[in-house]
Amino acid sequence: IFGIPPENPSNYEAFLASVHPDDRDTVDRSWQAALRGAPYGIEHRIIVDGQVKWVRERAEIETDSNGNLLRCIGTVQDITARKRAEAALEASEARYRDFYENVDDVIYQTDCNGIITDVSPSVEKHFGYRQEEIIGRSVKEFYVDRREYVALNVALERSGAVNDFEILLKHKEGRQIPTSVTSRIIFDAQDQPIAIEGVLRNITERKQAETALQESESSLQAI
Repeated sequence: IFGIPPENPSNYEAFLASVHPDDRDTVDRSWQAALRGAPYGIEHRIIVDGQVKWVRERAEIETDSNGNLLRCIGTVQDITARKRAEAALEASEARYRDFYENVDDVIYQTDCNGIITDVSPSVEKHFGYRQEEIIGRSVKEFYVDRREYVALNVALERSGAVNDFEILLKHKEGRQIPTSVTSRIIFDAQDQPIAIEGVLRNITERKQAETALQESESSLQAI
């Protein structure tokens, strides 16, 4: 772990020298506290051949009846791979959270009974509801035509996913919002459905453009 041959003599100063400079004070304080009876369990970085590693250390210190230090028995575990994985996961989650908070379309998730468990903040822009007004309610409440809800779920059950399925949803103020749904079923490790997630896209402008185009073509045909 430390890149030191086992036959080389070592001491606390040599160990501390291998600790990353930014972690050295923390490690030293933890060790000094352990000498006074505190438990020693710490994660920190070390420098080995110019490379940064992460280690997890635990130790028990034994003293005699007078409190004199006898010995320390402990373990050092290389946790570099775990730390890198954690850092990658945090970065990935931060990117997703940024996307989730700023995406224009509405991202949502429901349980298998259609109860909304999560929805992106953009739901207020397109449908007038705040997140807390949506979460915990059934998606059925927001369909203009319940038959569309049934048709969407039948399509999901058949293929596990749907793309650009068009429906009408209710705005908080009562008007109807033409909406495109892209959705899929989420399965667990045993291939059992556990949730449904998807994206809602407000296609009002597209529908208005299609209507205007149809009216224009009808006018030209009449001429």
